[in-house]
Amino acid sequence: MQFLNDDPGVIWHSVGVKRAASSSFSGCENFIPHFKVLQPDLIVLSLVVSVAHGPGFRSTRFRENYSQLVQWVRKAALLFITNNNTYLGHRYPNSRHMVARQVLLEFVAEVGGGVYGIYLLIDGT
Repeated sequence: MQFLNDDPGVIWHSVGVKRAASSSFSGCENFIPHFKVLQPDLIVLSLVVSVAHGPGFRSTRFRENYSQLVQWVRKAALLFITNNNTYLGHRYPNSRHMVARQVLLEFVAEVGGGVYGIYLLIDGT
């Protein structure tokens, strides 16, 4: 259910749940019909942390899933948010997150869109 009016301004919709991934949307049968009704001007995609945290992370699958999602929502402007730094066992940097960040930046350079980076670069790396 949605309550809307004709006043100008921002309407915020959030889709997803904790630990959702770019592949999670392929199983949502109502995602595309709902998207078509909303007709957003801007979509903010921030999915990297959940995707890259576990040992099953594969950069090629990550890129393919993002590509599918972008094909569905391409009529809107896109803003991608990079992952933040995380640590394994609260002690060791998660190297999969560095890979995910790089794959996302390369992907955005190809498809277009804006990037808001929240990954802290340490020592220029």
